[in-house]
Amino acid sequence: MMTVSEILDIDIESLNPDALALLRTTIVENQSLFRLECEVFYQWGKIEQKLNMPHSAEVRFKNALFLNQEHTKSMRELGLLYAQSERLHDALRLFAMLVTIDPTDYEAWRDGGTILLSMHEPYKAMEWMKMAKKANTMVF
Repeated sequence: MMTVSEILDIDIESLNPDALALLRTTIVENQSLFRLECEVFYQWGKIEQKLNMPHSAEVRFKNALFLNQEHTKSMRELGLLYAQSERLHDALRLFAMLVTIDPTDYEAWRDGGTILLSMHEPYKAMEWMKMAKKANTMVF
């Protein structure tokens, strides 16, 4: 059985589909141990994304957000899932939440601008893109 820290330490980007499926099975079989772990739900969602299981990934990201309403990584991934499935208003809502939490998140500004372009809102998109540029050039 894997611990929470072992699951979180796995670089899922480097795993092949068989290893991802095995890791997912391990998490599913032991999910009662992880029921309050926001980061495990996020990692689980990322695994399901990579396994082309967008509906399951959506559930996992929502679970993470239930545990931590400001879990920005889950917000971003859920927003990207919504954008891919043409749920543009839902996606934009999440990117707006991201930039409220962190106004320096240029990727959220950029992604929101891209969504607004898809929604045929060029003037609003331009404002978001300007904010993305501004956020990207800020020095910390």
